[in-house]
Amino acid sequence: DKIFIISSIFGGTGASGFPLLRRVLHTQNIKTANGQELMNWGQINEAPLGAITVLPYFSVKEKKVGDDSFVDSNTFIDKAKAALSYYVTEDKHLDTMYYIGDKNVRAYEHEKGGTVQRNDAHFVELAAALAVLDFVNPNKTAENFHRNNNEIVETTYKEFGIVPNGQAGDVSVISFANLADETKRTLINPLTRFLLFHKYLKKIFENQYKKQPYARKNAAHQRFDEKFINTEIIKKVTEVQDRFFDWLVEMENQTRQFAPFILEDDGKFNFIRDNINAVRKSLLYKNWALLDNELNRQAPKINKELTDEGRFLELFYRATEKVINFKN
Repeated sequence: DKIFIISSIFGGTGASGFPLLRRVLHTQNIKTANGQELMNWGQINEAPLGAITVLPYFSVKEKKVGDDSFVDSNTFIDKAKAALSYYVTEDKHLDTMYYIGDKNVRAYEHEKGGTVQRNDAHFVELAAALAVLDFVNPNKTAENFHRNNNEIVETTYKEFGIVPNGQAGDVSVISFANLADETKRTLINPLTRFLLFHKYLKKIFENQYKKQPYARKNAAHQRFDEKFINTEIIKKVTEVQDRFFDWLVEMENQTRQFAPFILEDDGKFNFIRDNINAVRKSLLYKNWALLDNELNRQAPKINKELTDEGRFLELFYRATEKVINFKN
């Protein structure tokens, strides 16, 4: 098992809590409040330990009159600098330390926290999540871990960057073309496949079920009709898809946009920006017919012992895997 700590360092709580948590994890013979020794404390002490610290990537507007909030985004940079100067003491206590932030900030309404603080999704958060995948990547063991007899002898430090793609300096709109090859390989296929799944259910099953001339020829339509699509389980699947779509919309509406897809409701199959070659070529089938044909090809291969819902998800998993196959 590995341990990964996530914290922001421009508000206060996360910045101070991170090193404290690290010290607790490395405390030997740690005991509960009742004096009982915690099980497996030794394994916790020796577990690979990584962390990402998130620098400022948004700001807040002036607080409302009468508000007793101490949040002031004018101090975010100073707080981050103070925390970074202290984090020098964490060197050789972490296997890998990641940094991320964004100077192109968006100002949100001043809220202290809780349910009223509803910041939109941001690409920084997606990129930060990639640090977890980088940390646990078995192909990067020699890169991320430098130990001698289980003692950390060197901390690896990493940052996340984007590729200007021929532009001078910064970019305000990030697409797949602005990502390094490793990040492309991580993101393009799963994000595109799930968006294709979402669009297919919206355009074909829900809105245009009776309008498609090839609907009766499609294995998915034959097995999974309108009644099936309206079951509670599939409704929950579509709810997840809707939230996924909202997530993409929110990132596209930021001051630094992440806009790899054409999200407008135009019904088109080719919805990837920048001519990213991710859709498999076919001489016989194009656009939605390409996915229809793949659904037909994969249907006989699905395990018949699965539930209808299980077969439905497995079918689209297999079909989208064949249709969307980015390689670089």
